[in-house]
Amino acid sequence: MGRVFVLVGPPGSGKGTQAELLRERFGLVHFDMGGELRREMASGSELGETIAGYVNQGKLVPLPIIAEIVGKFLRENKRADILFDGFPRSLEQAEVLDRAIEGEGELELRAVFNFVIPKEMLLERVVYRRLCPECGAVYNLRTSPPREDELCDRCGAKLIQRSDDREEVFLERYETQYEGYVVPVIQHYRKMGKVIDIDATRSVGEIFAQLEESVAQGQ
Repeated sequence: MGRVFVLVGPPGSGKGTQAELLRERFGLVHFDMGGELRREMASGSELGETIAGYVNQGKLVPLPIIAEIVGKFLRENKRADILFDGFPRSLEQAEVLDRAIEGEGELELRAVFNFVIPKEMLLERVVYRRLCPECGAVYNLRTSPPREDELCDRCGAKLIQRSDDREEVFLERYETQYEGYVVPVIQHYRKMGKVIDIDATRSVGEIFAQLEESVAQGQ
């Protein structure tokens, strides 16, 4: 039976880094909603054309189509171990995933890893984060600054701040997207006994060690 794992948490909590490490360690099949929608559009199918109609108009893809995409992905990978990161992002999407897993019969939702970190620490991570536009190096002006102010240690390029790393943008995302939509998802899965809380204030290695142990159980 294939196992399904889900990573949830606020923006900037390190889910993406851990998702990549888990994929490399366990060969998990990664679900990326954006990638799946693009793949369907590129296939030229009737469903893909319908999706393209919404995307090209800048509209959200309706939930029934999202459900169809999720169901198709699970059918294609029902004997694999699957990792969801960035989905579900709302209670309605969580219910879509639940029905799709139940409908397959060969998959089990094993754990929902909830990345827990204070908002103040996240804000510091995000607001002081700087990126090198040339080589992709990442810095934090407080916790891991470059040797020379605002210049990349590797290539000397001027560091930049992403537009969504500004305080007002982060707080809007946190309050609207995370507290408004993701927290109910966490509460939903906690009632089902599926949530494992992850202390995301720790180092990347310490967080991965806990995740690795949890995923490895039952193999």
